[in-house]
Amino acid sequence: MMIGLLPSMLLSGFVFPIDNMPQFFHYFTAILPARWFMVISRDVFLQGSSLWELRVPFGALILINCVVITLAVKKFKKDVEP
Repeated sequence: MMIGLLPSMLLSGFVFPIDNMPQFFHYFTAILPARWFMVISRDVFLQGSSLWELRVPFGALILINCVVITLAVKKFKKDVEP
């Protein structure tokens, strides 16, 4: 929890706005799915955004998903015998 959840919540924009973070964290938070989920949640609940307006956060989540699945497939062992 301390390694994954806490930094993810602090850097997602839920606790502290991303605009107030140093420039390094602007780029670093782009690889966190929690940031894009917070953008989608905020826009839907506060602005009533449509799917077309949320194409960038959804695209980022799809890209992160493809990268993680590709890495998982490459690391997966196909044979169970040593």
